[in-house]
Amino acid sequence: MIRMPKHEKPKVFPDIPRFDEEPPLEGPPQSAEESVFLSTPHLARAADLNIQFQQAKSTERRKLIDSLAEEITQTPHDVPAIFDALEILREIKSYKTEDFTENLERGIDRVRFKEFPPTPENLEGWLTIAAESKLYKPVAEKILGRMIGRCTDRKSVMEFLYQLALGGFRSANQDVVRVTGEIFGGKKFLTPETAQYRNIAAAFFDTDDETLRRVIEIQHTLNFLTQYRNHDILPFWRREDTVPEDKRISQSIRELRNENPQRFNALMNYYTRRDQHGTLSETPAEVTLPFPLSLLAEHGPLFQWITEQLRIEGLVSTREGRQGVILTLPFREVIQEAKIHSPIELARFIRDRLRTVELGRNEGILEHQGYWQTLAHMVPEASNEDHILRQLAEINEGIRRDIRDNTTHLLSPRGDLIEITDPLLREWGFQSILFEMDARNRRDTIVTIDVERYQYRALLDEYFSLRTTETRQGITLSQRGNFILNVMLSHLREIRCTENVDEVSGGEQGEGEEHLFFSRRAHLRRLPENHNPTPEQIRRALTTYDIDLIRINREARLRGEHRKRTFVFETEISALAGRGPIRSRAPDAMRELTELLSSYQPQTSPENE
Repeated sequence: MIRMPKHEKPKVFPDIPRFDEEPPLEGPPQSAEESVFLSTPHLARAADLNIQFQQAKSTERRKLIDSLAEEITQTPHDVPAIFDALEILREIKSYKTEDFTENLERGIDRVRFKEFPPTPENLEGWLTIAAESKLYKPVAEKILGRMIGRCTDRKSVMEFLYQLALGGFRSANQDVVRVTGEIFGGKKFLTPETAQYRNIAAAFFDTDDETLRRVIEIQHTLNFLTQYRNHDILPFWRREDTVPEDKRISQSIRELRNENPQRFNALMNYYTRRDQHGTLSETPAEVTLPFPLSLLAEHGPLFQWITEQLRIEGLVSTREGRQGVILTLPFREVIQEAKIHSPIELARFIRDRLRTVELGRNEGILEHQGYWQTLAHMVPEASNEDHILRQLAEINEGIRRDIRDNTTHLLSPRGDLIEITDPLLREWGFQSILFEMDARNRRDTIVTIDVERYQYRALLDEYFSLRTTETRQGITLSQRGNFILNVMLSHLREIRCTENVDEVSGGEQGEGEEHLFFSRRAHLRRLPENHNPTPEQIRRALTTYDIDLIRINREARLRGEHRKRTFVFETEISALAGRGPIRSRAPDAMRELTELLSSYQPQTSPENE
């Protein structure tokens, strides 16, 4: 198997061609500044593999392709990375990559999955590609379809779907959750004519306890997402338009009934009860649950995730039978149970504690997901209504798409500190937001929000999903988290997509002087039709900002855009020089939330004027 150690320099051959604008070298390049190949490992590797492929005989080529296909499908991110690198190499005249690319596509079509069922992490990777990339969505869907097709009985298909639910529904990326829901909805792969469809239908009455437990956990996960997370997921087994009168399904269910009539009747009673459409919750150990809920005594990872999400939503049952929420606050004082009767009271409680409690040993930067899940409940009164928060989720998805598809300006290498000016946010203790490129992947953004005396830090990945900075673990927030996400995304969009930001000079030079923000900022610019970015622009975008102009333009073409984009570097040295982040203000950042709130304010009638 061909491998390249992730943390070693890629092998660079002395005869690697260079871009036209790169000066000739004596021997191979030795640093990222000398060649794009050293700064982009996948590019060097693709060049190496392409050379091996061109020099190999027919049988050796097949082995090379199959080994590479098997390897990269274990880590889904590597699939677009390799294909992107091959497209970049095509920009170098002496590289002919078309034959290698076509053979690799065929190799992926026939790949044998080394581990099955795949891990939730592997499945989340494929679901992310399907959700976020028009270019590579067909590849991801082909892989997912082949995985499902490999499931030949009730046990294997439910085991796969359970792993799929873990990978997709636990994701912090809401588009991944949506795509996963579409699979369970029978819109792809699980259609009535498939054997997998019939096996899933029969699995609801399976005599194997583990298979049945997975059915119940998946069912309640779908209920939870629909009820509390603004996802309208209707699984195919509840859709009258997709459930056919299938003799094979009926025959399988009759056999299961005859095998254990008592078990079958208990399941029929459970599925016909109204409360089975509810959501699972923790049950005290001393309480004995009836069958089939008794199968949940041994909590599977999906059940554990639902329990955690109920805590995040504030739906934990207390001893007195009330519902409560578990908070993570950044100080040493132990807070006993407090009687809080509404989400607004909870928001005020969190704000007041952050204002009044003395700093303890945990002061400073707060990065644990528990801090963010607590901050998500701090929503001002006007926004703290379910119907507002549901619409805010839709607004946030629109902002994500806008930044993804229409980014013009890039973050400063020094970082961008936005002073918050919105009066409502200021009233609730929000002071500033710092956006910084993550050195590990400059398409990712590290976000630090100053709230009262504390700094909350997390990472927005390249798809703008919230993650922890160190481990990159996804941070799932309650429905009220749509507010804090809107605060972050709205201010980031102002930098990346608009001209509505004013820089504020401070410190030793230009005390308080305001001037145009984007005059010296690196940015993407649309070219006239039939024009292409130069190899030098492609190289500088890759080496400086991890931006793949070829990938951006290929994705844009699939969205119907005809004008390509190019990269324009900073025009003034002061954009890179200086100490600390560039300070600025974005007074219009919260305009969509303001308009949303205004639309719900009662209108004054003429008689009352």
